[in-house]
Amino acid sequence: MSEDEKGVMTCAVEYKMPKGLNLDNIDNCYPQWQRFKQSFRTFIMAAGVEKFSETRKAAILLNCIGQQAQELYFNVLKIDEKAKLEDVLDVFENYFKPKQNDVINTYNFNKRTQEEGESFDAFYTAIRKMAENCNFGDQKERMIRDRIVIGVKEQRMQQKLLEVKDLTMNKAVDICRSAELSKEHLKTLAKSEVHAGVGEFKSALQLRIQPGVQPVVRPPRRVPNALMKRLADKLEALVKHKVIARVKHPKSFVSNLVIIEKKDGSLRICLDPKDLNKVLIREHHLIPTIDEIVSKLCNKKCFSVLDLSDGFYNIKLSEDSNDLCTFNSPYGCFKFLRMPFGLSVAPEIFQRYSEMAFGDIPGVIVYCDDLLISSDSEQEHDAILRKVFERALEHNVRFNEKKFQYKLKEVKYFGHLFSEKGMKIDPDRVNAILNMKSPTNKKQLQIFLGMVSYLRKFIPNMADIASPLHLLLKKDVEWLWTEVHENVYNNLKKKITEAPILQNFNSKLPIVVQCDASKDGIGCCLLQNNKPVSFASRSLTQSEKNFSQIEKELLSVVWATKKFHYYIYGQKITIINDHKPLESLLKKHLHDIPSPRLQRLKLKLLKYNIEFKYLQGKFMYIADLPSRSYQESDDVDEPYMYEVIHCVGLSQNLECVEEQKLKLISESSNDSELAELIEYIKNGWPINIPDHLHSYHKLKDDLSFDDKLVFFKERLIVPKSLRMSTLKILHEGHIEPLSLFDQRRLCGSPEEGLAG
Repeated sequence: MSEDEKGVMTCAVEYKMPKGLNLDNIDNCYPQWQRFKQSFRTFIMAAGVEKFSETRKAAILLNCIGQQAQELYFNVLKIDEKAKLEDVLDVFENYFKPKQNDVINTYNFNKRTQEEGESFDAFYTAIRKMAENCNFGDQKERMIRDRIVIGVKEQRMQQKLLEVKDLTMNKAVDICRSAELSKEHLKTLAKSEVHAGVGEFKSALQLRIQPGVQPVVRPPRRVPNALMKRLADKLEALVKHKVIARVKHPKSFVSNLVIIEKKDGSLRICLDPKDLNKVLIREHHLIPTIDEIVSKLCNKKCFSVLDLSDGFYNIKLSEDSNDLCTFNSPYGCFKFLRMPFGLSVAPEIFQRYSEMAFGDIPGVIVYCDDLLISSDSEQEHDAILRKVFERALEHNVRFNEKKFQYKLKEVKYFGHLFSEKGMKIDPDRVNAILNMKSPTNKKQLQIFLGMVSYLRKFIPNMADIASPLHLLLKKDVEWLWTEVHENVYNNLKKKITEAPILQNFNSKLPIVVQCDASKDGIGCCLLQNNKPVSFASRSLTQSEKNFSQIEKELLSVVWATKKFHYYIYGQKITIINDHKPLESLLKKHLHDIPSPRLQRLKLKLLKYNIEFKYLQGKFMYIADLPSRSYQESDDVDEPYMYEVIHCVGLSQNLECVEEQKLKLISESSNDSELAELIEYIKNGWPINIPDHLHSYHKLKDDLSFDDKLVFFKERLIVPKSLRMSTLKILHEGHIEPLSLFDQRRLCGSPEEGLAG
C-alpha cells in the first residue's frame, strides 16, 4: 500500500467519511444530496487530500457515495473514465435537482410582497432566493429591483423609490434599509401613546350661532335593510368610545344622518349640516400664509410631517354645542360629543386648537391638521420631535402613524419644493400645460389660442409671437403643422408657465378655481387676479368615461379641490364651471340629490367654503384647454369613488323582489327610448333634440341612471313594456307602497314627471 493510500485510510478513520446516499425515494433526494456534497467537501479538506488529482478525488467521492448512487453513476450517468471531481458533482447535481417550471417560479416571484411584521432584509432575502429559480439571466437585478418597489409594504417608502432617477437594485436596498432604521429610531423618540386611539384636547369647543335663529329639524330618512344591523353596531361602538351619545328629547338643530360604506365594508357616520352651517358664526382665525411658510422653510435641511389622527374628533364639544350637532337615525336621535366632519367653521377652529398646543415650538409650522417640522440638522430635528411628542401627551392628542413622513430631504408645500438648496416651483403646477400634446386639427388649436388670448395682456408681443398659429385657422389655409408651428406652440406654453404670467399664491387675495370636464378628461386652474397659480389635468378612467355629464363636471370640481387642497382649505373660494345644472345641485342637501355617485362627490366638498359661479363655455378659456389636452394617468378610480353613500338610495332601495328588479333592468336595456336617454345623460344632450325626447329634455337636470335604471329625482322611470303590469302589481299590493316606488310617485312617462 502506498504512502498516499495509507494516508487516505488513516484520514478516513480519523475524520468521519460522509454517509452514503439512500436512493429509495429518488424523486425527493435533492436535499440529501446537498447535505452529502457539503459533508464531502468538508471531508476532503479535513483529510488533506486537496493535493490529490481531480480524477482521484472523483474516485474518492464515488467510494463514499454509497452502493445505490454508484450503480446509478456507472449504469446511467457515467461520462468518462477519467472524469474530474467537479464533472462528477455536476452530473449528480443536474440529476438530483428538481426540474424547475420557469412560469410557475416567475409567477410566485411576481406575487411575493412584504408581509405584515416582516423586516425588509427578510423580504429581500426571500425574493433573491426566489429569483435564483426564475431563469432571469442578466435581468435578475432589474427584476429584483422592480419586485422591491412593487412589493414593499410601506407606501411612503414605495413613493420614495419611485421618485429616484436611475434606481438600481443596490440603491433600492439602501433606501429601504435606511427608512427601516429611521422608523426604529423614531420609536425611541416617540412613546406609543401618541399614536394610539383617539385624542382629546383638554378644552371643550363652544360653537356659536346667529341670535334669534329658528332651529331646523330634519325628519328621519330610510336606511337600506341590509345596513340596519351594521348601522346599529357602528352607533353602539361610537357611543362606547364617547364620540356620540343618545338623545331622548332634541333641543336644537337635527340634521340628517349620512352613512358612508367604505370599500372594505366598514361604515363611517356623518351628518349633513347644511342648515346648521348657514347660521354658525366664524372665528376668523388666520391660517398661515405662503410668505410665513416660505420664511420658515427655505434652506432647511431636514423635514418631517405629522398628521393629527381622526383630526376633528380630537376636539370635544361643549354641552350646548353637542345639541347643535344632533342627527336622526332609525334607532332614534344621537348627538356628536366631538366635532363632526362637515362643519363650515371646522378648519379655522382646528387651526386654533393646533396652534394652542404646538404653535410656540421653534421649527414647527401648524397648518390645520398637519404639523410641518423643519431644522438645520438631524440632531436639532430629533430635539424638536421630542418636544412635539411631549406636547401631544400633555394636550392628549394623537398622530396618525401611517401618514407620518419622517426626515425628508425635500418637502412639497403651497406649490413649491423646499430643501437645503432653497425654494423652487413644484413642477406639478405647470406640467398640465408643458406636457400637452401638439394640436392635430384647427379645433384643438383654437382652444389653445383661446387661453393664450385670455392671458394676452401679460404676454409682451403676443400677437406677433402667435401669428403663425393664427394663420393656420384661416378658412382658406390647409392644416399643415410644421416645425415653425411647433416652436411657436412650445414657446407660448413656456411663457404661460413662467413669471410674470404664473403667479405665486397669496392667501390675502381672492381665490378662483376654474374646472371643466370633456368627454375623456378633466382640467382645472387656480387663479388670482386673473393670473394662473397652478394648472392640473388628467384623463378619465374607463369607468369615469361612463359618468353622466353632470357627474363628470362635479368630479372635475372635487378633483380640483383635492389637487389644490393646501391652497384653498380654510379659505373662501369661488368655483367657476360651465355646466349650469351644477349651480342648483350644489345648493341641495345630500338627501335631495338623487344619484348616489353625485352624493359621493358632493360629500367630498363639505370641508370647503365654496361659492359656485356659472360661466358660459365660450368664456372658459383656462380650464377648457387642460380638460381636452389632458395628461394621461393610470386607469385607477379615486379611492372615495368606491365608497357608497347611504342617505337616499335609488336602485338599491327598490322595494321589490330581486326577480322583479332584474326584469326592470332587462326591459330598460331593451327599451330604445331609455337606451337613447341614458346615452344623453352620460354624454350630454345634442343641439337638435329628437322629437320623442323633448319631454325628457325639460327634466334633464333631474335625470340620472343607476344600475341601468333611469330615475327622475327619486322616481323610477319604468320601461314602456312594464308600465301597465307594474301599476297592476302596485294596485294588488305586491310591493309596499313606499314613496320611491308607489302609484303617486312612479314615473311612467316624462309627462308624469312634470306633473309630479
